[in-house]
Amino acid sequence: MTVPLRVAIPAFLVPCLWASGCHSGPSGSSKDQSTPVAFTHVTVIPMDSDRVLRDQTVITQGDTIAALGPTDRVQVPPNAQIVEGQGAFLMPGLTDMHVHVQVPEELLSDFVWGVTTVAFYSGDARSLRWRSAVAHGALLGPTIYTTAPIVDGVPPVSESDAEIANGDEARIVVDSEKQRGYDFIKVHNNIAPNEYHALLAEAKAQGIIVVGHIPRAVGAEETLRAGQVGIAHAEEYYFTYFGVRPDTAKIPAIVTQTKAAHAWVVAMLSSTPDILGLIANIDSEMRFPEARYLPPAVFEDYRPANNGYLHRPNLAAFVARNRIMGAFLPVFVKALSDSGANLLVGTDATSLNFPGWAAHVEIRDLVEAGLTPYQALRVATRNAGAFVAEHIRSTDRFGTIAPGMRADLILLTANPLTDMRNIDSLSGVMARGRWRTIRALRRLRDDATASYDSVKVLVVRFDSLVAADRIREATAVFDRAVQTQPAEPPFNEGVLFDYGKALLPHDPAGAASLMRSALRLYPDAFELHNALGRALVATHDTTQARVEFATALDLEPGNDASIRMLDSLRKQTRSREVTR
Repeated sequence: MTVPLRVAIPAFLVPCLWASGCHSGPSGSSKDQSTPVAFTHVTVIPMDSDRVLRDQTVITQGDTIAALGPTDRVQVPPNAQIVEGQGAFLMPGLTDMHVHVQVPEELLSDFVWGVTTVAFYSGDARSLRWRSAVAHGALLGPTIYTTAPIVDGVPPVSESDAEIANGDEARIVVDSEKQRGYDFIKVHNNIAPNEYHALLAEAKAQGIIVVGHIPRAVGAEETLRAGQVGIAHAEEYYFTYFGVRPDTAKIPAIVTQTKAAHAWVVAMLSSTPDILGLIANIDSEMRFPEARYLPPAVFEDYRPANNGYLHRPNLAAFVARNRIMGAFLPVFVKALSDSGANLLVGTDATSLNFPGWAAHVEIRDLVEAGLTPYQALRVATRNAGAFVAEHIRSTDRFGTIAPGMRADLILLTANPLTDMRNIDSLSGVMARGRWRTIRALRRLRDDATASYDSVKVLVVRFDSLVAADRIREATAVFDRAVQTQPAEPPFNEGVLFDYGKALLPHDPAGAASLMRSALRLYPDAFELHNALGRALVATHDTTQARVEFATALDLEPGNDASIRMLDSLRKQTRSREVTR
């Protein structure tokens, strides 16, 4: 069966935000996308080379840069909105090419920090809806590129991954993800070599690229030879090629192979310090000003009771290993940069750090690793545009300032090429030709998050009741939270899944009840249907369990977890029929 897809666009992210009646004019937003916008007397950082162009005028028309040139030579259309940029610096918008988004409110924080393009690295049907809504102006956020659910082997790293057990399942998953319109496919650690190569071959045949982790049984060198286009984090090399030993003598060979393979590596230097910071003092991390803008569903995952980094086995050894890796990765990334290998900015936000702000942290970490400010900014702008144009959509042109490029721009009050701290000096953001001041964006974000504190109180209460196995009371709190925040889920999908999994051995009826609640918020999450199916099997409701597993398989074809459970139920039915 097919589950109706829940279309939820928060009330504050409706088309009115783009209309002339909403914060219009130079102090707020562009009046209309059809109205030209002229940035006059700006110093342009075009990102085509390490240079600036002084006293320039940049004109945008629709979602495209129409003109660039000296202010005294460029004619400004008479109906243009003027953004006076005397003393300001105009550069391409930033990118974050590895994020995890739970609810679309997070996208507003990206905008506040000048991130105009993001790549979801664990997408689903919601991601496709948000991508379309952004493209059509119904949702305020950066341009989105997205994977489908992550593909892994048996057992998967996470049960939210689509696990495959043979080449046929690999091909089914690829065909389904291509047909549904995802931009790329992401693989995880545990996919076996046979399934991995079957997936790569089918992806090549279907014309869709593969990105992600370096599968542990495949290894870095074979992953590069096989044609995996993107490596999700530089640390993937550390776990595979370097064997968790910081041997600098091995760097040149793998750098050469990476460059020869034309692979793109998401550096993600900030992730290890972020993890260590959470472990050392999560309370301090959560007092950071950006933490207040975490949506309740993300806040729930960050809470100490739920935060996976705080509950790692052998935590002291884990911290020690990460400190060693954290010192090694900047050396490795600098070598990749020096060789001319392809790097991208990615942050794992909001699994780690805060959306938008995380990209600024990553850019500064690249500079601390030894890249020049221009090199670090190129990774955050021009490189992403080249990656998308080459591998995803050749008509999407962004990342530099030139006529014909997408009008994704940020206006700064100081030059980041002389001091990377100046990347924080944002005064306005343009995405796809629509201009907003930072003041207007911050006001929108404050309005959008006004109810967060009251909802977070309910989230904490719900968590404590589930921990005490008081599921009926927890359900009542769940309902109150949903009523308080009806537009978007106030609870975290992964946390709800984990709660149901923990309940299943001793309270399968409670687990089933909790999964039904979770599916009200996330009806197209195939792993929640699988979890409900297992709970129903435990309560001997095999008829409805089959429905849930079939629904999961319909949502994510080729997923071996659903196939195994359906096969098991069929065998049980045949066995009972034989014994009658």
